[in-house]
Amino acid sequence: MIDDKLPLYKIIEKHAVSRAKEIAASYEKTELSYDQLNSQANQLAHTLIAKKVAPGNTVAVYLLPSTDILVSILAIHKIGCIYVPIDPGFPKSRIHAILNEIKPRLILGQASPEGISAEYLSSYLNITDWKFITGAENNPEISVGIEDISHIYFTSGTTGKPKGVLSTHRNLIHYISVAIDRYEFSHDDVFLAGARFTFSISMFELMVPLVAGGKVIILPREVVLDLNRLSQILLLATVFHFGPSLLKQLLPYIENNYHNFDVFDRLTHVSSGGDMVPPYILEKLKKIFRFAKVFVIYGSSEISCMGCTYEVPRNKTILKMLVGAPHKNVSVIITDKSGKKVPIGVSGNIYFSGKGLVKGYLNLPDLTREKFTLLDGERYYSIGDIGRFDREGNIELLGREDFQVQIRGMRVELFEIEECLRGFPAISDCVVVGNCLKGSDEKSLIAYLVGKGENEIVINDLKKFISDQLPDYMIPSIFIKLEKLPTNHNSKLDRSLLPVPTSENILVSAEFKLPTNDTERKLVNIWEEIFKLKKLGIDHDFFELGGDSLLALNFLMEVEHQFNKFIPISSMLTASTIREIAKIITSEKQIDQMRDIAIIKGGNSDSPLFCIDGILSYKDLAYSLNSTKMVCGVYLEHENAEIDKATEGEEYRVFSSIENVVTRFQESIKKSQPHGPYFLCGHSFGGIIALEIARKFKAEGEIVKLVAMFDAFAPGYKQSLSNFKRITFHLGQLLQFGWPYFRQKVADFVIRTALRANIGYNLVNDLGNYRSELRDRAFNSYSPQTYQGEVILFRARERAAGISKLKDLGWGKFIQHLEIHEISGDHYGILNQGHVEELASILRKKMG
Repeated sequence: MIDDKLPLYKIIEKHAVSRAKEIAASYEKTELSYDQLNSQANQLAHTLIAKKVAPGNTVAVYLLPSTDILVSILAIHKIGCIYVPIDPGFPKSRIHAILNEIKPRLILGQASPEGISAEYLSSYLNITDWKFITGAENNPEISVGIEDISHIYFTSGTTGKPKGVLSTHRNLIHYISVAIDRYEFSHDDVFLAGARFTFSISMFELMVPLVAGGKVIILPREVVLDLNRLSQILLLATVFHFGPSLLKQLLPYIENNYHNFDVFDRLTHVSSGGDMVPPYILEKLKKIFRFAKVFVIYGSSEISCMGCTYEVPRNKTILKMLVGAPHKNVSVIITDKSGKKVPIGVSGNIYFSGKGLVKGYLNLPDLTREKFTLLDGERYYSIGDIGRFDREGNIELLGREDFQVQIRGMRVELFEIEECLRGFPAISDCVVVGNCLKGSDEKSLIAYLVGKGENEIVINDLKKFISDQLPDYMIPSIFIKLEKLPTNHNSKLDRSLLPVPTSENILVSAEFKLPTNDTERKLVNIWEEIFKLKKLGIDHDFFELGGDSLLALNFLMEVEHQFNKFIPISSMLTASTIREIAKIITSEKQIDQMRDIAIIKGGNSDSPLFCIDGILSYKDLAYSLNSTKMVCGVYLEHENAEIDKATEGEEYRVFSSIENVVTRFQESIKKSQPHGPYFLCGHSFGGIIALEIARKFKAEGEIVKLVAMFDAFAPGYKQSLSNFKRITFHLGQLLQFGWPYFRQKVADFVIRTALRANIGYNLVNDLGNYRSELRDRAFNSYSPQTYQGEVILFRARERAAGISKLKDLGWGKFIQHLEIHEISGDHYGILNQGHVEELASILRKKMG
């Protein structure tokens, strides 16, 4: 049992007596026994004392791999100083920033001080020249407190400036002791140390074997990068820990070059961590290292690296990103955004507490207070990851808090998409991110792909492959091929280095072809402006470039402006290239009659399902119904077109009241189907219009067989809320949708003020919300009468704070026969794949 009240070097001093001649460390042809290691560390320690280095001073260690790293760490600790590793491969600006932050008393380095700025050269000591190392070989008699600062690791900061993590000797001995205890290491173990010394996991590789009385083999950088040599040196070890980036290269190499994996049977512990470890990597580790226990190690420098661990079972296939249960003397809680603990199975922010928690950040008191916080009277660290507990007590990692993506109202787990993409034969690795493109507030999924060998990634084949496994909303909008995924100096994936989409790097299904006429040239110019891309061709696909319904509307508005030709948005479902759209524009065929009604899905046209106030928003519903009934979208005339002064009066007249809006929609429906029975549905505002159209049809003696409202609020509900609930509601919306929601509310206020002051259309239309505000005004003056028929209300389960308990959304007093169904998803998400299937199943039965 390790005494966690002693600094780590004290244990190694004992080994220098009890295991004096046994090999402690090796680097290439250099070997050091325990007594040699301790003696050299003592000599360096006394030399530092002679150079006036005092307890509490920082000492920078600027070394390439060698046994000198062990000598340096022990020497620094023996005299009560603080170890700060700096990688010679760092950019000069980063090296300079760290040195300025720590103000080292001395810099320990090897022959060349290249990279060290002139102001620090006088503090540089070349420890490979032993004529300068003249100290005695006895252990220094300096008292070192267990709570004294032991080392500082610098991690990347959100501002681009590295931040120093202050760790104590207690943190360090906790780190090492929990690893030895949990993984049952002993003096028989031989470790490989390949991590950069600036990476906190290096302490695991360097110090665990020494404290356990075993041996560490320090690897040159060129060996780590040479898969042939690296795989051969595995034969000498019993333990290794490699990051997932390295394993993604090493494991396929071993599979392709070793016919028998029994040569690796000496290995008893193989682990990975430091980044998200895909399950397929863990499955390969089990396959190749047949007698090794396979682990995921999860943590960060701020919790002394050892937070959780997961032993990968050999009797079942792993499909989730599990990081296991907390180590000894560590506790974990998962909370929602308000800081309340979440139940098992619910995702939230991961917090750590225990002996591993460090003091904080060097010279960053505000950041320390932000990240290290008191919860229930205990100090916790927010690691910045999202996760959830399963019923076995393991934590499933869902990604970084800042990598969480919500697409079309639904939370998307990027990891699941990546796992699917890796199953495609031509892809060896990938990463998926959610970014706002082209100035849009909506996030799009972008997949970065690394090919496998010489295999070509055929985009049509790839899309078919993933569409068979993932819902539509989880399929990336853009695919980009890379030679390799970018990593930082610690070999972690660096998302900040992923390239932005360009017409040159986006994978498309068609070859680049120049426009052949003036119409195509104008359309290309419009696309290049919309997508902020150059060199677009006439066979590029609108949706492959990342186009969505909002961009489609903007595009068709510009088409009507430049060509004086209306094209319904439904046409984009079948004509999504410049070549196809140009044919529609130059065609003599008149399509104005399609202006109000668009066929979303073909079928029996006798009594279509009319979806009010939308087209593309009902696409997933139409294809989830599995019905022979035609599904049509009903859209008012000017929704796709720019509204100018000539049409402003008409626009205002139509939307001046709910009755006028209903009349326009009903007229459009009757052109397509003069008599009932009618099937009507609508989302939000469209649901209210569907109800009133049904009322009007029934008053005319027509049969209405279906009225379905999708998360539509009754008028007056929000106004009836208390001030507290209104504030709570808006805060909930702000937390969910962020800046776009705030900006929308400000714009709405400006528009309302402008309309009240009769400033006119031009100002408010610049904000893009003219019609929306007119609708709101009509809605607020709307007072429904009691509807005698049956209405089905589909209510979103995920509801913003303040309105979660209103089951009927305020309609109970207006509708005589109201049937309510709660659907998973939020206000918009219930109509998207992943949620709409549940809604469609119920709706299909009601349609008969």
